[in-house]
Amino acid sequence: MSRFFVGSESIDVDQAHIHGSDVHHIRDVLRLKAGDKLTLIDESATEFACEISEIHSDHITARIVSSHQPLKAVPYLALFQGIPKGRKLDLVVEKATELGVDRITPVLCERSVPRPDSSSDSRLRRWRRIAQSAAKQCRRASIPEITGPMGWPELTEELRDFDRVVVFWEAATEPVDSALADFEGRRLAILIGPEGGLAASEVDSLMALGAKPAWLGPRILRTETAPIVALAIVNFILKR
Repeated sequence: MSRFFVGSESIDVDQAHIHGSDVHHIRDVLRLKAGDKLTLIDESATEFACEISEIHSDHITARIVSSHQPLKAVPYLALFQGIPKGRKLDLVVEKATELGVDRITPVLCERSVPRPDSSSDSRLRRWRRIAQSAAKQCRRASIPEITGPMGWPELTEELRDFDRVVVFWEAATEPVDSALADFEGRRLAILIGPEGGLAASEVDSLMALGAKPAWLGPRILRTETAPIVALAIVNFILKR
């Protein structure tokens, strides 16, 4: 069954109203008709099983048949990714969404080549579109929060709100399962550096916060590959 994300304002008591580009996709691409079924998901991750009632040129009305809210995965998982060159973060956003991360925050590290500029807003909109598309494809019930780029001082303050921070660093000697040993918290952050890795001073500041260093094996992975591997391993270890 096709799935679409809608704002809470689109959900009425027993009806749902679909607007924007999804109208074209439902009507002209999927060629759904009145009586066909689809699933709508609002901002609270509630899923609504719906039956199309009316299709118009600029909106679609559907009858809500039932609703439920899936259980959220535990722990809450945030990815803090050193800003890479070019559009590499597009791939990170797509795959991290598929792997169930709850939040993605680009981080301006010492060795990050791109710097936030006037194009930051357009990049943020693109990343959010990519996350929404990936969430539809993998049939997850929520879109991860994509925040704007964050500087290092802001990052270190933000990480204080997490029960554990795992920093994936090429000079680390402990495997991921050691970094997650005895972890029973509800908020987990993982951090990946940009091209060139994290600077020693950055790692030191993370260690001062109690972060656990972890490695991903003897080969040096690209910055866009590392979060995919790291998230897959974390999901496996935590049965998330």
